Amino acid sequence: MKKITLLAALFAGFAMNAQITIFEDDFESYDDFAIDNVGDWTLLDLDLLPTYGYAAYDWPNIYEPIPFIVFNSTATTPALEPDANQDWTAYSGAKAMTSIASVPDGTTNANNDWLISPQVTLGTSGNELTFWAKATDPLFNTETFNIAVSTVDADPSNFSIIESGLVPQAMDWEEFTINLDAFAGQDVYIAINHIAADQFGFQVDDFKVTADVLGVNDEVFQGFKYFVANNQLNLSANTAMERVAIYNMLGQEVVSQKLASNNETVSISGLQSGVYIATVSIEGASKTFRIVKN
Repeated sequence: MKKITLLAALFAGFAMNAQITIFEDDFESYDDFAIDNVGDWTLLDLDLLPTYGYAAYDWPNIYEPIPFIVFNSTATTPALEPDANQDWTAYSGAKAMTSIASVPDGTTNANNDWLISPQVTLGTSGNELTFWAKATDPLFNTETFNIAVSTVDADPSNFSIIESGLVPQAMDWEEFTINLDAFAGQDVYIAINHIAADQFGFQVDDFKVTADVLGVNDEVFQGFKYFVANNQLNLSANTAMERVAIYNMLGQEVVSQKLASNNETVSISGLQSGVYIATVSIEGASKTFRIVKN
């Protein structure tokens, strides 16, 4: 698992525009069949129903009420080899996060399992979630799930659904890409909520959050300084600056001004109080930083 804070990445040197991985996980580092203590992930089973299994195979907590599980098809007893009727293998490596179908009891008839990421800080633009998913059984192939985001915490009551009713292919892994720019610049938790009714196995692998990052050339930004005072953004650099743009947390440009000298002031009196992202250009290179308007 690798997590990179976006703030550090924004100030790293790049020679060209690039895409940065904010967070990614292939789930290979976790214990086989773990249902808790899976890194900084939050795993929740809100339906609390027993789960399906196979009479001919065994694994820890088979048939028990469980959330998503770190499933390793090569470590079941015996190994759960893929065939024409099922495929529980991971997309990459040996392990995938898996939600096993709950057994309906007449009152609760569907899964309600949550796979919730650690908190991640999104970029100013180009934010995307990508992951791979599949249904394990061709006959039980309606493994419905939602994508939800919280800016508060990992409590399901604080999540907003941004994509609903998604259904992956059966047996073959399918890549999903979700736009997260509505939450640009914010700290978020991202959830995959499995809500299928009386199916069998839903799997997720290679979960990744990325953003577009503007390139930075350190040489032209030597001596660059900035501060906010008296409703002005004050800028200085050893090399003449060319342009400044300021964006709100939705990624919308709210200020754009041409520059032509080493020392510049930009009025921000028309902006509401809050946090903004500013980008300054020098000789075709760009530097991005946060400012606070009080």
